[in-house]
Amino acid sequence: MAQTYGSPKMVYFNVEERVLCDAAGVPLSAGKTRLFLTLFCKYVLKLTFLNADGTAAIEWQGQKAFWGAIDNNFDRSIPPYVEVGPDHWNVSGDWTEESLSDGTLDVPDPEVGKLSCRIDLSTPELEASLSTAASGSYTFVIHGRMPGETRSTCIMSIPITIANVESAPVDVWATATPTPSPSPTPTPAP
Repeated sequence: MAQTYGSPKMVYFNVEERVLCDAAGVPLSAGKTRLFLTLFCKYVLKLTFLNADGTAAIEWQGQKAFWGAIDNNFDRSIPPYVEVGPDHWNVSGDWTEESLSDGTLDVPDPEVGKLSCRIDLSTPELEASLSTAASGSYTFVIHGRMPGETRSTCIMSIPITIANVESAPVDVWATATPTPSPSPTPTPAP
């Protein structure tokens, strides 16, 4: 059975400064340097890797094997809270550009520097890590490996915040901390 993912979320990454940026390659302001996602949601992230001048930064020469993870510790002896395996990258239909729409990364300009991934934030490990907290801070990393290579290279590492829809108030992004519920007024004893 196919999984249903929400609308694509565009993400731009400045490879020179290693930060999130706008579509022109300009780093985002201090309050917007994190990616905000929600527990139990499934996302299609459409990533574009740019130089500071807005030009495409990475040419995917041939098929790379990609792997991603979301965690807050990255202890090699413990699996990450969320893992994005090789079959979740550049899935057919993620891109509208002709050379990317079949799920392969051909390399004609201007489509270099683009990569899509599908992330499912409904893992029991991620849910347990948030517990009853309104939100949590994590890191999203992407690694790539060319065919024949034995080691992967970290392509991107960015901070993310994941909201816990089970315990977060509606305005969790506006307040950054949960708004306490009013205490009930005690009823006097008869």
